[in-house]
Amino acid sequence: MRHLSFLIIAITISFSVVGQQDLMVSQYMFNHTFLNPAATGINGHYNASLMYRNQWVQFKGAPISQFLSIDGPVISDKMGLGLLVQNEKIGVNNQTDLFANYSYIIDMDKNKLAMGIRAGVTVFGANYTEHVAWDQDDNILLENTMSYLPNFGFGIYWKNENYYASLSIPHLLNYAPQTTLTLDFQNSNQLVRHFYLMGGYRFKLNEGLILESSILLKHATKAPSQLDGNLLLEYKRIVSLGVGYRTGDSFIALAKFQISNKFQFGYSFDITTTSIKDYSNGSHEIMVNYMFGKEVKDAPSFF
Repeated sequence: MRHLSFLIIAITISFSVVGQQDLMVSQYMFNHTFLNPAATGINGHYNASLMYRNQWVQFKGAPISQFLSIDGPVISDKMGLGLLVQNEKIGVNNQTDLFANYSYIIDMDKNKLAMGIRAGVTVFGANYTEHVAWDQDDNILLENTMSYLPNFGFGIYWKNENYYASLSIPHLLNYAPQTTLTLDFQNSNQLVRHFYLMGGYRFKLNEGLILESSILLKHATKAPSQLDGNLLLEYKRIVSLGVGYRTGDSFIALAKFQISNKFQFGYSFDITTTSIKDYSNGSHEIMVNYMFGKEVKDAPSFF
């Protein structure tokens, strides 16, 4: 019976992957360029971020993801340029994104409005030969496949000292990877379009404490909408601790440490609330962030 339950859960996950194909991130509030190209260079300094996510630990074939983002302002801070590399492996399937980000930034004294685009290529790979096949004559399982699919996305971003708002569609084109490029928005069912609405506000409690709130609404045309809500308490810009909740999925514990004025370290742990919790030990996510350039604000050192 336990093996039957495991099989049912695995099948359910395979269907959900078709609907939710953009990479999941719990620490989205620490680097917005992962989800929105309009955030590229908007902070006025150069930034390099590396993130690793191990989802549903001990669940065989569960997603394992890596992210690399580098961005910064150019041309008197009126534009931003960046590079984004993402990789995710789920079972025998692997998806790698290589994208360039561009933003145009309008500085309105206390506010900034940015519009951004993203262009690049997504590489889909499926190592079907790794399957233990019941049907040895199934030709599909006798070879591996790979597809190179160009794509682009866009976003808009509003930033103030105390709050931000963001709307983005990282991948605008729909594809059927086993065939060719298609612009058929109604019938293409292999790579679906994702919409992200993101926002946050900083409440200054006193000279040493700041409460940071953030929300992220995710919608895909072939999956239920999902809402992330998070609260972080920051102490003297040295350490931030917080909690979050992702609807229909998990509770989240968050931590960020300001190691120096340029170097940050973040960690999150997702406590799964679905039936997958019986087969996994939650999800781990690690982030390191390095800031450099003329406008990096001084911050106390953690050590």
